[in-house]
Amino acid sequence: MNKEKVLAKARNEKMDEGLENAKNKGLNAGYKVFLAMIIVLISFNLYMGLNSYALMSLFWGFISAESYSKYEFSKDKGAKFTFICSSIASLGFLVTYILSSL
Repeated sequence: MNKEKVLAKARNEKMDEGLENAKNKGLNAGYKVFLAMIIVLISFNLYMGLNSYALMSLFWGFISAESYSKYEFSKDKGAKFTFICSSIASLGFLVTYILSSL
C-alpha cells in the first residue's frame, strides 16, 4: 500500500485518536476511583461490623469483566483463568448477599 491509500483509509475510518485517548484516560481514572471507593467502603463496613457481600460481588464482577475483555483480545490463559475464578467469586458473593438479606 502506498502512503496515499493508507491516509485515505485512515480518513474514512472517522476515528478520532484524541477522543479515543480521552476515553482511555477517563476509563483509567474510573478504575482508580472505583477501587478506592471499594477499599473505603469495605474498610468502613469492617469497622462497623457490617458485611460486604454486595461490595465484594461488584468488585469481583468488575475484575471478571475486565479479565474477559483481556482474554477476548489476547487469548491469554492467565486472563481466562482470572475471568473464571472472579466470575465464580462474584456469583458466590452475590448469592451469599441475597441469602443473608432474606
